[in-house]
Amino acid sequence: MGGRYPRVENVGRKHPASGVQINLGEPTIVFLTVNTRDRRPWLAQPLVHECLCEAWRQAQAWLVGYYLLMPDHLHLFCAPRDLTVTLDDWVTYWKRQFKRTINGRVRLLPNPDQKVAGKSDPPQPGEVRVREDSHPPLIGNPADFRWQEGKPWDTRLRRAENYQQKWQYVSENPVRKGLVENPDDWPYQGMLNVLPW
Repeated sequence: MGGRYPRVENVGRKHPASGVQINLGEPTIVFLTVNTRDRRPWLAQPLVHECLCEAWRQAQAWLVGYYLLMPDHLHLFCAPRDLTVTLDDWVTYWKRQFKRTINGRVRLLPNPDQKVAGKSDPPQPGEVRVREDSHPPLIGNPADFRWQEGKPWDTRLRRAENYQQKWQYVSENPVRKGLVENPDDWPYQGMLNVLPW
């Protein structure tokens, strides 16, 4: 039976568009979520927090606004500063910078016979000893601090109110997970740059 309209199958995209569309003359703020590999909980600790902030400050092609670290993932809002650097390239860069920074701040002691100056007890195999100029102790082995493979999840915000609404929702994550009673009590959050709308 012939109809007036042709039959259309598989309408729409199979995959969402890749990349962030940047329109000159319009603000671009992106909400980004990055998971740890296998959702291992190594992010929410002071030294990791410090090293991530340092990596983001070094990765100036995009600017980080509000951010929040959960044990196994992070959320951040960012805006492009250098239009020649894609979001994906920027994420790859700061992940690499983070790894270099944290590895420079700790010393792995895989040999149980190896001694540390000032420490009489031998370290356990794979133990991490934080250098004297670093604080506080690190939980876990940085060699195991890996990010989920593939692209992180991102979405471009469409309106100024989206930024505040999304941040309000994100800041409640530690409360919803039972980690703190008040969002302001969560120590692994902050704002590095003002991202104007």
